[in-house]
Parts: sequence; structure tokens; C-alpha cells
Amino acid sequence: MTAIDLHSGASVDRVTGPRSVKGYWSQRGLSLIEISVVTVIVLLLAVLAVPAIQGYLVENRVPKVGEALAHYVLRQHLNASVHGAGQYEGMNIDHFSRQNQDKAVFNIQGQGGQIVVNHGLGKDGELLINEMDSGQALELRLTGVHHAACPSLATVLHQVADEIHIGPEGRLVQVKGEQRTYNAFHAQQQCEDGEVNTFRFVIR
Repeated sequence: MTAIDLHSGASVDRVTGPRSVKGYWSQRGLSLIEISVVTVIVLLLAVLAVPAIQGYLVENRVPKVGEALAHYVLRQHLNASVHGAGQYEGMNIDHFSRQNQDKAVFNIQGQGGQIVVNHGLGKDGELLINEMDSGQALELRLTGVHHAACPSLATVLHQVADEIHIGPEGRLVQVKGEQRTYNAFHAQQQCEDGEVNTFRFVIR
């Protein structure tokens, strides 16, 4: 049993003798309520930090993705000029996967006609490639892109692409074309928050 000496401010344990009030409370430990409050605060901080971290990771991936796509297009363009074939003839996602299977920029899954290429700018975002106009043009389409990649992905590729369309799937807006000069601010306005954006590039 413990008593407190009113003159000295010390607590006196009848078994072990006197000890300070400060020492008594420092040995008391945290209550269940205090532990719960700390846990809630930590969880709130984690929830707030996750989107910021995700955006930071996406933003850092944009130059790598953009440069890899530009390199793929320019290399094919150079080969076509040497061999005299249709500029982008035979270019599709299967061709792309063979050209980039040893690179760590994209996550390539499947084989044959079941190839899926994830670009990494959104959790389940895919890269789609289609030959147009009998090989005279090429379409690159990136779906499920996080808003953190906007407008930097378009900015990286606007020197290569003749047309750029940005926005949620089904509501794409042209931000570069024959009658429209690319403007990063205008491109930024077309993106919506989340991994809901599509980037469409046409190269001729």
C-alpha cells in the first residue's frame, strides 16, 4: 500500500519505503485509451501519405515510360527508311513486347495473341499499340493513367506525336493536332483525379 508524505511530496510504500510522485507516474505506463489514440493518429497519417507517395512514384516513372515509347517509335521509323517498308507496318503490342521484353520499364505478361503490357503509370493501366492507314500511322494508347502523370507524359512525347488526345476514356480532348499547338496547361486541364485517364498519341 502507498501513502504520500504531504511535507516532502514523496510517496511512501509501506513495504519498500519512500519514492517520488514522479517516479510513481513514470512507472504507470500507457492506458488502453492512450494507445488507441496513438494508433488512430498513425493510421490517419498513413492514409494521408499513401496517395502522395503513389503520385510521387508515378511522376518519377513518366520520363522512363515516355523515353522508351519515343525510342521504340523512332527506331522503327529509322528501320523503315532504310528498308523501304511501310513506316509503321507490323507494329502492334506483340511486336512491342518482343522489342522490350528485356527492359524493366514495362510489365509484360502473356504470350502470342494474349499479350498485356502494363505501363506502371496506374495500377492496372495498359499500353495498346495499333497500326493505322496501312502502316503510314501509329496509335499509342495508355489507359488507366494516374493524374500525377498529367501533363508530363504528353510533354515528353509531344515532339514525336502529331496528335495527342487526353481525358477519361470516352471523353478524350485533342490537345495537339494539325490545327492545335501543344500547350501543357491545356493538357493538364483535361485530366481528372485518379487512375481514370487515357492518353492517345498518333504518329504519322
